[in-house]
Amino acid sequence: YPAGGRALFDAVAADMAERVLDIEEADADALRTSLAACFGGSDGGLVAERVAIDKTTGVCPRTGTRLRLIGLEEDQKRQMHGDLITMSGKQYEEYLAMVKKRDPSGKQYRNADPGKAVEAITNFTNWLDEREGEPYTAIVDGANVAYYGQGFAGGTFNYHQLQFMVRALEQMNENVLVVVPEKYTHDRYNMNFKKKKASRTMTHATRSLIDDWAAVRKLYTVPSLCLDDYYWMLASMLLQCGSARGWPLRVSPREAAAGGQWPGARLMLVTNNRMRDHCGVILPRIRDPASAHSARRPPPAA
Repeated sequence: YPAGGRALFDAVAADMAERVLDIEEADADALRTSLAACFGGSDGGLVAERVAIDKTTGVCPRTGTRLRLIGLEEDQKRQMHGDLITMSGKQYEEYLAMVKKRDPSGKQYRNADPGKAVEAITNFTNWLDEREGEPYTAIVDGANVAYYGQGFAGGTFNYHQLQFMVRALEQMNENVLVVVPEKYTHDRYNMNFKKKKASRTMTHATRSLIDDWAAVRKLYTVPSLCLDDYYWMLASMLLQCGSARGWPLRVSPREAAAGGQWPGARLMLVTNNRMRDHCGVILPRIRDPASAHSARRPPPAA
């Protein structure tokens, strides 16, 4: 790092932009104290203050500066696309080794092949990019939304929450695709709560909902042992050439105000996942997809 002054601040800020996903309260206070001690207010009027950015304007209320959306260049997108596919194969291999170590005599994954993970996610990207019809404008991280607020003894993979989210997006004129791991489409599946397994049985209403979504291509199931995170990450970058026909998918602020939508690029990603598990590889590259955090609780099931 430079010895001090603006050059040091710029270097630290640039490094944090590439490496830091979010800053906890205690770290933010320590950072503010350090900046104030190093720069005071004498070096060009440095402002070390925590603020809330206006989501509609992107303007900092303290400095009046508008935040920029930093997009990926085409070569960066191609690199990230390849990296995610490679990572999917490595993750499959690591998870398969863990499963076999836990149950050496298990027959379920005896013929499992990491190459199948690469083939599966490649098929998904090809399908999404080549399919015809209306392009998707919102992709929902199904596991994340369905698990939201379910960390209690009777919690479940809550399809009611997913249905609520899909309906809300469709009311905003979004065309939705929900991505879920395959096991949550089975009539009976296991869940992990605080390292304890819990079995759940799907209701007839949920089965009907899943079948209805699958019939109209509103649901995509990710094969067993494959990490669904890579699927919605990749989907958020694809141009959907077959359905979008080369037109950029974007909602202008004016169109958003008129139609009750969020402005910005499409596909829009709906998730609370901050990608802490992937930030070391993904964060330096991911800048383009729009991301909306689903922090609002749905109403209780009837």
